[in-house]
Amino acid sequence: MTYCKVSFTIDLLFILRRSMKLKTYKYLKLLIVAFISISISLSINLNNFILAFSSIILGIFILKFLQAKVKDILIDERAKMIAGQAAVNTYMITTSVLGFTSFVLMFFGRRGSYFLESLGYVLSYLTIFIIFVYVVLFKYFSKKYGD
Repeated sequence: MTYCKVSFTIDLLFILRRSMKLKTYKYLKLLIVAFISISISLSINLNNFILAFSSIILGIFILKFLQAKVKDILIDERAKMIAGQAAVNTYMITTSVLGFTSFVLMFFGRRGSYFLESLGYVLSYLTIFIIFVYVVLFKYFSKKYGD
């Protein structure tokens, strides 16, 4: 039993020291996600949200460390373009739906339901915030990449 624990620890340290293949990275990523899921489940049962937050932060740091060790290509230009298109389209659909929903809720809220009116205002402020973040990030990346 002790031999298996020592062997697993030595193997894990050997993996972390050298560069790894994409398959090894995906396997370790799966293990880390399982660790985070178990930690969050336990922390919710114990009402210890510091444990949940710390396990998420630790998992992110470990994943970034492991990602730096991968020698294969993780993301190519095509995948970046697809992700960019998906993000822009998601932004446009989300802001349109939130804006339309906020106007509908404010309209029906004026007829007597103050809760719907308040919810409409909250959604409209959320829409404005999302648009503001988009504009700020667009300006930042335009300066960064020289547009």
